[in-house]
Amino acid sequence: MVLIVRQGVTADEFFAMDWLPRGAELIDGEIIVEDSPRIRQHLAVAELYLRMHAWVTAGPGRGVCGNPAEVDVPERAEVPTLWWYSDRRAPTVGDIHLREIPDLAIYVSVVPISELEPEPVLARYSDGSLPELWVVDPQSESGPLVRVFRRSSPEMRSLDLQLMLSVDDVLDSPQLEGFSVKVRDLLP
Repeated sequence: MVLIVRQGVTADEFFAMDWLPRGAELIDGEIIVEDSPRIRQHLAVAELYLRMHAWVTAGPGRGVCGNPAEVDVPERAEVPTLWWYSDRRAPTVGDIHLREIPDLAIYVSVVPISELEPEPVLARYSDGSLPELWVVDPQSESGPLVRVFRRSSPEMRSLDLQLMLSVDDVLDSPQLEGFSVKVRDLLP
């Protein structure tokens, strides 16, 4: 369930509202709060984060990854479940909010992927700033599923490539050389 808390809010007002629950987002002036994640989402997030963090720290030049942090962009505050930045765009550790859209945004969905309409999520990144988006559904009857949205080239403004991965597939990215995880392993 999604709850709209307040409308007509600016990004500055949003960031001043320290009483909001973790995970609240500002989208088109509306403060959005989603249901709390279920145990399966928490486990999927933990598994994916641990694997990404292990890859990032295994060698130099692999960027930085993290879990929920507000991405502070004009009139929006996105809160991807997980995020990754390349070394050249890595945020400053002392920043309170991420100042730029990440190179990879990952959402672990509370809504089953079969019911998820990707257009609202994709519309959030329609300005051409996000190279890649993963939407993970750990609740699927047949095991976790992942939808991957990518740009076919850096010049493309939209995420024009879409892949649907099932439990037997491997999740990887051209941005994360050497990183891969079997989709079935997203739940221990």
